[in-house]
Amino acid sequence: MSQVVYVPPDPSLAWPIPYEAVSSIGEEEGLRYVAYQCIAGKWTIGRGHTGSVHPNDKCDLAQADRWFLDDIVEACDAVKSLCTVIPDDNQLGALTSLVFNIGIDDFKRSSVLKLHNKGDYPGAANAFLLYNKYHDPSGALRTSEDLDARRHREAAEYLKPMPGVQPAMPQAVAPQPSLVASPTMNAGALTTGVGALALLTQVSDAVKQPISDIIGFAHDLGITPGYMVAGVALTLGIVVMYRRFQQRAAGKA
Repeated sequence: MSQVVYVPPDPSLAWPIPYEAVSSIGEEEGLRYVAYQCIAGKWTIGRGHTGSVHPNDKCDLAQADRWFLDDIVEACDAVKSLCTVIPDDNQLGALTSLVFNIGIDDFKRSSVLKLHNKGDYPGAANAFLLYNKYHDPSGALRTSEDLDARRHREAAEYLKPMPGVQPAMPQAVAPQPSLVASPTMNAGALTTGVGALALLTQVSDAVKQPISDIIGFAHDLGITPGYMVAGVALTLGIVVMYRRFQQRAAGKA
């Protein structure tokens, strides 16, 4: 594997995003003149270029910059076409960096794009932090400290105010909320803890008969009715919390 060397991209090229963002992406990707396999197992060369790369491929600095320009333009064009809320230059640079790394298809489905298009910029910045995982060559999903650091830098760039513009929101990216603080998890816990009580005490006259039928069915089975209702609520709560853990582990929530 060739040594990773950082040489700034050629500033005279027609970059579609601020050069500061171009340089940042270039530094994240490094520069290699011989093809190598990235952590996800993709053959890569130059400054993170993966198109039609084969083992033992080589390039020089000029070719690496040409590929890099083409890849940046493609990522930037995708951001512009998918953002219904026009990003400012700093947002465009950060979003382009994200697309460069995770790909256009994943960006289309991302929470970052959805929240940006809602105008929820702090929420979009926090959503960057979800994309710190990769699939290794075996297909296993793993968390990367390097990707985590990159997502934090992109999120900070996304929130960076443009010169002369008064920031309208806090410029710090809040840490990902723990699952204990998650509204979904709280809802699951609430269902688990008090669901039975709510079911027994909040029913209206219109549903008392079905409840009576359920209680009768419980008696037929030799089960205490209160246990049956509590068991249903407990099961629902566990399902909600389990699905939340799965979403967080997959980097989707």
